[in-house]
Amino acid sequence: MNKLVVFEQATQQVVPESLSPSQLTVWNDCEQRWKFSYVDKLSPRRGRVVAFEKGSYIHEMMHYYYQLVREFGLGSPIIMVSIQERFKQDLANYIMACNDHDIPVDMNFYRDISKAVIDYINLQSPLIDKGMTEILVEHHLEYVYDGRLFHGFADLIYKKEGKWHIRDHKSGVKNTYETKMVERVEQLLFYGTIFYKLTGEVAIPEISFIHSAPPTSPKPGTVIFGLFEAAHTKASYETYWNHLVRIHEKQKSSQVERNYSACKYCAYYPICRADLRGYSAENIIKYRFNGQIQNSDSASSDSGKTGFTLNLGGHRYHY
Repeated sequence: MNKLVVFEQATQQVVPESLSPSQLTVWNDCEQRWKFSYVDKLSPRRGRVVAFEKGSYIHEMMHYYYQLVREFGLGSPIIMVSIQERFKQDLANYIMACNDHDIPVDMNFYRDISKAVIDYINLQSPLIDKGMTEILVEHHLEYVYDGRLFHGFADLIYKKEGKWHIRDHKSGVKNTYETKMVERVEQLLFYGTIFYKLTGEVAIPEISFIHSAPPTSPKPGTVIFGLFEAAHTKASYETYWNHLVRIHEKQKSSQVERNYSACKYCAYYPICRADLRGYSAENIIKYRFNGQIQNSDSASSDSGKTGFTLNLGGHRYHY
């Protein structure tokens, strides 16, 4: 495999200090892309970004809801009052920010999310959360191996009927999850494995699905809410841990491979193409990428973006 000469001096094959599910997603897609992003620390310059999307905000509200459940207990009337106040405050901040920057206000956004979250609290949560104890919300799982931090933030960890569960919140307009698929969700397998390494306990991974725009009259087969569990064992967590160790060792060795089937929408493709054709990628990097150093687990820098950033409950939404 050809190596990119432009990076030979800049990169001393220093493995990032941590390994997370987001890194693994990039690594599995293309090892070379992982190297560009997490070792060489190149971030593509981007144009206008319109975020503030439903999935992120539903995630934020789920975290807030379960923090209230942990504090006041499931079914407490304080919870709904707090949720409604939070929606009002966030809506006021959103309208103010849109008016200040002359951006249209999308009221459907709040209508859909408020309905989805409130319906979840009233209808789904009492069914799936009864008996929940030892609740941990957006818990940071951290395990150090060979001087490297293996870590991630689990949406919800709790104990029920003597068994630990690790839940990931998902949302969308169409449910694509089922039990067999949950078994293959690497993010949950990663969390379960780290939890096992830390505690020796075998946790049950699960996905809680929420319809992000619940219809007033749903068609037959429409899934509004769903809870899908998988059954991992000590052996499966041990096997996956050995897999993570092999990835760690390969990343240290710097023998990364390109996945050419993933090039079509890859922001780093111009660099690979220049290298394959024997050209210098120096100018491509100079004009298309931000050269500043970033934390290995952080998102791309805001440099090069336009618009404004709105903070709602600790979550940043960029316009």
